[in-house]
Amino acid sequence: MGLVGVCSVTAKPSVFGSHAHLLVATGLNVYEAGGGVLDFVARTDVVDMTVNSLPFWLESQSKSTNVDALVHLSYDLLVVPGGGRIVVEALAGFVYTNFGEGEEVVDFAGNFSRITSPNMTFTATPIIIT
Repeated sequence: MGLVGVCSVTAKPSVFGSHAHLLVATGLNVYEAGGGVLDFVARTDVVDMTVNSLPFWLESQSKSTNVDALVHLSYDLLVVPGGGRIVVEALAGFVYTNFGEGEEVVDFAGNFSRITSPNMTFTATPIIIT
């Protein structure tokens, strides 16, 4: 999965202080078709940034980063019975928390930004039980 974009977090001055946190992650989920059982099989954190502005702090605290990542998500321990079916989901997630005057900016939709969907390859390795 490819991610190209810009992320930033800012904790602005505040009487009580402020906090901003941003996590950008990719993941791979596998479901049993029809059964609804979920196996969260892979996760890669791409960006994890936190800033804090102390009470009565006179300046904002900021962090920013350009993201240009190609993440390999794989799983090779899946056992599917004969005739069984699975559903595979690749995802990009954005999680943020803030309080006070905290803010997060995530841009993966601009002119030069993008999230690319993966080319999925499945390779069956038969197991013969005698």
